[in-house]
Amino acid sequence: MFKLITSFIEKGFGKTMIVALLIAVVVNAFLCYERKALQVKVQSQQSEIKLLSADNHNLANQVENAQIQILQYQNQVNTLHKNVLAKMKQAEQRNNEILHELANHKHWADGNVPDAISRLLKQRADHSLPTDKTEPANLPNGRSVPTAPVTN
Repeated sequence: MFKLITSFIEKGFGKTMIVALLIAVVVNAFLCYERKALQVKVQSQQSEIKLLSADNHNLANQVENAQIQILQYQNQVNTLHKNVLAKMKQAEQRNNEILHELANHKHWADGNVPDAISRLLKQRADHSLPTDKTEPANLPNGRSVPTAPVTN
């Protein structure tokens, strides 16, 4: 049976055709293997691209959140600055009122404290900060500027 098939192939194709056919089959097998290897490589690169895209998206979100936190921090600083300036102006005004009243009553040390000075001193005592509270409650604690977590 094998001789019959071999003789049929030799008669129909010839030895060179058989060798050429075998070479074509080997080349075809090699090309199929290469195609499969390239497909695997493309799939791995596509999954890597997806991971990098997700990382970029996360980093963009972190930058946006950091910018929002910086704006909030700047707003808190501006508000605190305005409050400090208002308190300083108020204290300066009270101080000037006391100095004015003291200038009007230069010789009050010999008698009772004048009513105007007593009133100003009482106002000053009523508006002073408590001694147990040294920091405003609305200041951020910890870091001076909010930071985003670092990822590699």
